[in-house]
Parts: sequence; structure tokens; C-alpha cells
Amino acid sequence: MINSKKRQVELEKFYQLTVGRELKMVELKEKIKELKKGNTTEKYHYDYK
Repeated sequence: MINSKKRQVELEKFYQLTVGRELKMVELKEKIKELKKGNTTEKYHYDYK
């Protein structure tokens, strides 16, 4: 019984980490889209042309 509780806690931590990672990936993909369009309000903007 103790092992199953420990396993459950480990799975919940893993779930939170993976979901958090995926949400960050979605956020970064949106940021990339904005930067490619040039629609950014970033403090620093570099033009590498």
C-alpha cells in the first residue's frame, strides 16, 4: 500500500512537470510566430538583415 501511494505521488509530479513543459512549449511557439510576423512589443528588437 505504501508503494502505491509513493508511486501515485511520483506520477502526479511527473504529470505536472510534463503538462507544465507542454504549456511552455505552446507559449514559446506563439512567441516565435509573433516574432516572425514582426508583431512584438519586446524591449529589445534586433534586425539581422
